[in-house]
Amino acid sequence: MAWAGSAELPLGQLVSNRAQRLPIWTVDRSGCAVVGLMSKAIFAGVRPTYVLGLASGEILVATANHPLLTMDGWLRVDELTLGDTIASLTGATSELALGWDVLTMIEPTGSRPVYDLSVPESHNFIANGVVVHNSSWA
Repeated sequence: MAWAGSAELPLGQLVSNRAQRLPIWTVDRSGCAVVGLMSKAIFAGVRPTYVLGLASGEILVATANHPLLTMDGWLRVDELTLGDTIASLTGATSELALGWDVLTMIEPTGSRPVYDLSVPESHNFIANGVVVHNSSWA
């Protein structure tokens, strides 16, 4: 199983394939990495985006209003500052755990097609190793 937005599972491919009820990594209320079921993947339009870099080397592209899980709770990308601590998954696939990574870069990257997933039980999913919330479009 891959993380959404990874090279193994591009979000655009999920939308074009009309994927539904697909198993996907998510974080439950107790902070454990679990397999959830995606109920839908949608094309959310062409929107201004930001590239976020983390100390681990992970890169995430997201819109300004997309919430990420931080040590201070869910914050939108436009509310983040360098040095914020972002929730991520660490470990091998068989032993994934919630960890924390430091935000080292936030840069506008222009407008591009954006996608979102809906995971009804947990309302979050893992994109490029980062815990992101379902957006308002899903």
